[in-house]
Amino acid sequence: MIWRTLQQQHEKSALTSELQAIFSDLNLDVCFFGDTLQVGVNDTIENRAKIESVISAHDYTKSIRERKLITIRANRDKLLTNSDFVILRHLEQKQLNITPKLTDEKYSAWLQYRQDLRDLPAKPDLDVDKPTYPKEP
Repeated sequence: MIWRTLQQQHEKSALTSELQAIFSDLNLDVCFFGDTLQVGVNDTIENRAKIESVISAHDYTKSIRERKLITIRANRDKLLTNSDFVILRHLEQKQLNITPKLTDEKYSAWLQYRQDLRDLPAKPDLDVDKPTYPKEP
């Protein structure tokens, strides 16, 4: 294993989660010892190159709010992906002249739900510690 030590004054759990997401394909070990972050990966030349390039390019000075918004956007993107099938199925049924299972009102509700998800990170009053995601129709 190689270990890279970085001195950080940021919120530890958010930084740990962010690094685990970045290096998920490297079998990453991340832990803190005081304010020192230890990042361990399988010791290969490719992994060393990848971790060095990401660490050097990554902005660790992002505010806590900005880092939490990254997580909120990732969760939002998953919710959008999970609802793609509803929209696609409705459009396919319309194009094939099949009576859609969704009413026009329900379809509009799904479209509004997806737009609300897209608008979520831009809300000025968004509580990044406990974001309220829109409810599925």
